[in-house]
This record gives sequence, C-alpha cells and structure tokens, in this order.
Amino acid sequence: VNGRGGLVYLDQGASTPVSVGNASDILYGGATVDGTTWVTVSYQFVSKGSGTSFTQLATTVASSLFWAAGGLRGDEVFLLGYYTTTNAIGAGYMWNGSQLKKVGDTLPNMRSQSTVRAIHPTADNELFIGGTDGNGPVILRGRR
Repeated sequence: VNGRGGLVYLDQGASTPVSVGNASDILYGGATVDGTTWVTVSYQFVSKGSGTSFTQLATTVASSLFWAAGGLRGDEVFLLGYYTTTNAIGAGYMWNGSQLKKVGDTLPNMRSQSTVRAIHPTADNELFIGGTDGNGPVILRGRR
C-alpha cells in the first residue's frame, strides 16, 4: 500500500509504515519482481527493497514522473512514466540487475506527450504496458 512519502508493509495481518523519500514525494506504483519490491516515486528517484528496508536509486532527470513498475525477472524491471526527451530518458528506466538504463525511444508509439500508467506481466515471457500516446490509449505487448 503506497501513498505520500512512504508505504505500508503488510505481513500476516501486521502493518508497518515505511518511509520511502520525503513527506512531499508521492509514490505512484510498485511491483515485486523476483523477491525485490520496486516503488515509483513522483520525481528524481525510484526505490527498491524488501519488507521495511528500501534504497533510493537516483535518476538523471528531476522532471520525470514515474507511474509504473514491473517486469518478468529481476534483471529486467521497468520503471516507467511520462516521456521526456531530457537526457534521452524516454518513458523511464530499466533495471538490468546492476544499474538503471534509460529506455529512450525503444517503446513503440510512446514518444512526446505519452505516459505509461501500468505494467502487467501475464506469463513468464509476456507483459503488457498501458498508457496514452498523447492522442489516446495505447497498449503494448512485449514477448520474449
């Protein structure tokens, strides 16, 4: 459960507040991939961790909004949101197991004025990415 400045970790009926960023930061999305939980934060960083321990990963642009997290395995986690041309970020980042890599223009139809809002794995080798391209809804299907 996420919200402003943090999240609530639920474990066997017990809830624990967890700070992830500043009180003014808004946590928009999250996903657990291979035992690591990823949280998308409004500006400047994303976080990863498990339970009540999270680490902020700095991004290279403060103007990007991150809305969605998800992936198929721990060395391929997407942290996406509003498309920005600043520093060739594109829709966001992909975690490759050791560092964040810019997505750039690799997502079809997701260019200027586009926003990724959801990442949903549907099988071990398939995920869907949903959002808008500035003209209307877009759903992308990724398969390996």
